[in-house]
Amino acid sequence: MKALGLVLLGLLVFPTQAAAHPMGNSTVNHYHGITVHPDRVTVRAVVDTAG
Repeated sequence: MKALGLVLLGLLVFPTQAAAHPMGNSTVNHYHGITVHPDRVTVRAVVDTAG
């Protein structure tokens, strides 16, 4: 039980950096929406880039 406490204390004293995103710091998201109306077709394209 004492060893477990030492391990947990070691994790708190020596923290490591966590990778927040596996692809790095830049991402690109795409959205394409198609709406069909009686007299027309609407296409909405959205590109969201974060870097």
